[in-house]
Amino acid sequence: MQNMYTMARDEAAETPQERAFARWLKDVRRVAGGDVDEDLAWDLFIDGCDPISAVHEMRNQ
Repeated sequence: MQNMYTMARDEAAETPQERAFARWLKDVRRVAGGDVDEDLAWDLFIDGCDPISAVHEMRNQ
């Protein structure tokens, strides 16, 4: 049985993939010069795009 602390900790935990995406998204925003569509960014991240290619794809959408 979980207590409230354990449940909250588990819900707030980031996976390695989430941490990698956060780092990647930071690079994408730097290359793009501002904010980007995070849903599209996630799809490009999952597809394996590097930040420069992702910005190029976003600009061509």
